[in-house]
Amino acid sequence: MITQEPITSRSQHREHLHRHGVIEVGNERLSVSREGLPAVKDDLAAALEASPERHAEARAVSERAKGALP
Repeated sequence: MITQEPITSRSQHREHLHRHGVIEVGNERLSVSREGLPAVKDDLAAALEASPERHAEARAVSERAKGALP
């Protein structure tokens, strides 16, 4: 209570805080954002295509892995 006036409801409390420009710490609601991640296969292909000369070793490992899979 900022002004020492009695507050008898939650809505009155929220309005009181808003009117005086303050927030009550600990009651914030966090929004959860879950962005989809690219498929590993697509991500690997994009990384290999981004700079082929720097990824020769990775490309070789990828080719060996493809050969090991049925």
